[in-house]
Amino acid sequence: MEALLSSLIKLDVPNTHCVDASGRLTRLAFTSTKAVQLTRRFGTVLTMDYTYKTNRFKMPLLHIVSFAYTGATFTSAIAFLSAETIEDYEWALNTYKGFMGNYMPLAIITDRELALMRATEITFPVAHKMFCRWHICKNMMAKHRIGFTEEDWQTFMTLFSGVMRASTEDELQEKLVQIQTEWVGTQPHAVQYVLSWM
Repeated sequence: MEALLSSLIKLDVPNTHCVDASGRLTRLAFTSTKAVQLTRRFGTVLTMDYTYKTNRFKMPLLHIVSFAYTGATFTSAIAFLSAETIEDYEWALNTYKGFMGNYMPLAIITDRELALMRATEITFPVAHKMFCRWHICKNMMAKHRIGFTEEDWQTFMTLFSGVMRASTEDELQEKLVQIQTEWVGTQPHAVQYVLSWM
């Protein structure tokens, strides 16, 4: 991690870091001048994805991505953190705001990482918060498919897709009632998962 920091400094890449009492790097956030320009120009929506212990540094990584008007995505910033706490996320998001000149996105998309969700509320209070549909569906497939027949799974997922695509509050409530009525008796864990995202 220290070698990465050294390279960022040598290349004059915008970065901020923290060290503990023993001098060990505990947090590192960085962006690029181009990413700052693109974010300020196009970054009305941010998506924040968090991965843990999947990099060679064994540190949680926060990847902040934005979208150009063409739909193309670009990395806005990256932060390696020491833990998955609200304080760590707040540090990363406040550092990000500093990189971007106190820029405020209109919307933020995250998975259901509760500490990250809380930190976005604190750091970007006026931004609309949304959940990533891909993460919701991935978790549904991984954790709640057990006990369904193939036919029942397809029927349930059709209803679930209707919930995800609801365009009004009334339509959403109608779809949620339908899922509860038809599935709470046989698949309560799957129904509870759907309700937990609402």
